[in-house]
Amino acid sequence: MELKTKTLTAAFWVGLTSAFSKIVSFATTLILARLLTPNDFGLIAYGFLIIGSIGIFREMGLNRALIYQKRDIATAANTAFFLILAWSVVLYFLAFFSSPYLALFFNESNLNLLIKIMALSLVLTSLTDVPFSLLEKEIRFKQRVIPESIQLTTYGIVSTIAAFKGCGYWSFVIGQLSADVLQLGAVWFVSEWRPRLAFSRKMAVELFGFGKNIMGLGVVFFAIRNIDDAFVGKLLGTATLGIYNFAYRIANIPATHITNVIGRIMFPVYSKISNYTFDLRNAFLKTLRVTSLVSIPVAFLIVLVTPDFINLYFEKWRAAILPIQLLAIYGLIRSLGSGMGGVFLAKGKPEIMLKISAVQLIILGIFLYPVTKLSGVTGVCALVIISIFYSFIMNYRKLKNLIGFAHNQIFQILFPILIFSSVSYIIPLIVCGLLRTETTLSIFVLKLLLMLTIYFTLILIFFKDIRNVIWDKLKFLS
Repeated sequence: MELKTKTLTAAFWVGLTSAFSKIVSFATTLILARLLTPNDFGLIAYGFLIIGSIGIFREMGLNRALIYQKRDIATAANTAFFLILAWSVVLYFLAFFSSPYLALFFNESNLNLLIKIMALSLVLTSLTDVPFSLLEKEIRFKQRVIPESIQLTTYGIVSTIAAFKGCGYWSFVIGQLSADVLQLGAVWFVSEWRPRLAFSRKMAVELFGFGKNIMGLGVVFFAIRNIDDAFVGKLLGTATLGIYNFAYRIANIPATHITNVIGRIMFPVYSKISNYTFDLRNAFLKTLRVTSLVSIPVAFLIVLVTPDFINLYFEKWRAAILPIQLLAIYGLIRSLGSGMGGVFLAKGKPEIMLKISAVQLIILGIFLYPVTKLSGVTGVCALVIISIFYSFIMNYRKLKNLIGFAHNQIFQILFPILIFSSVSYIIPLIVCGLLRTETTLSIFVLKLLLMLTIYFTLILIFFKDIRNVIWDKLKFLS
């Protein structure tokens, strides 16, 4: 009962923060897209790609290992803290001294200084890892969300002001570093844990024994999510990379803003019930249902309103319309599959995901060059959809064997939501098509309201449990 209460409380606070962060992040992206150019987005995409590539090795999987750790938590926390900090400093200097060569490789001289400054984020964030992990381990998300909210708000406000002041692509960097500094102060304010000058070599070996698979998985996941950026930028140019990066940010709302929330809550919950297969299976199925109820209609909504929205407000980004629509499919599949990872980790089986993801990466590595050359950004979008679909199917098969659910259980969850989302998508298209008018604000709003109204109406009609929950809440409020 205590675990259920903690989970529900965590869901409330993380959900609240997610809604807030989604609004701030989405608004910031749109404002910056209005003020900056595709070339600016492309240049900063290079920067995030390079710093992310180096930073993926930063915490060595120790954060997840600390959450998974069942004994001697104080020693584990101190050991992880000093390991992560020391290694992050090493990685900063690696980024610093390699920046001229990376700028030469991508044929962008501005990258030299950009990488040196952006790499400071590696050290700043290393100081927040252990306090964040301990709060997450204890499912104390009410305290955890405060620094995140401050970080997101700071990034949005500072980067927007910098863009208005004409800072160009530096707006992203100024916003990010300002946000990292304030998040650092906030997390140490809300966390009671303080490091002690204590280090256990035995504990380091134990943590890394679990963390090495997590790090390997993180490296593969990062490569999967970013190898396309590298090929698009190198073969098609900085401006085209900016278009692709903008499309990816918008289209991946289901994966990056919705399922990340659920995944963060459920991994520590799954870890606590990992020895009880029945409970773990039920928790996974309930999580999949919640994820699907949100992610599927959001993906359909992105496909529906993107052309009108871009044509109304972002004419210089028209080339991003089709990539956004295609990548919305990628984001949906990634979203639906994200819950599987928490179960594999909770069962101590990260190697399953690692092997499947490695094959996915090989598929991308083999085909990205010819596809990018022959079909451009559209071909790249199609390829990443195919690769993520392969990963989803293989992970699904392995998870079925691990916790023993039936195909019918998944079908009963996904099928009605897919039908409701499809109907909610088709009807606004038909209605607005019959009006025979050019793209206007009224058409955009009509599509948006029609789809949301139809979807929520169908959910309330056919899902009695959701209807009862809403009714009970309304009675309580009255």
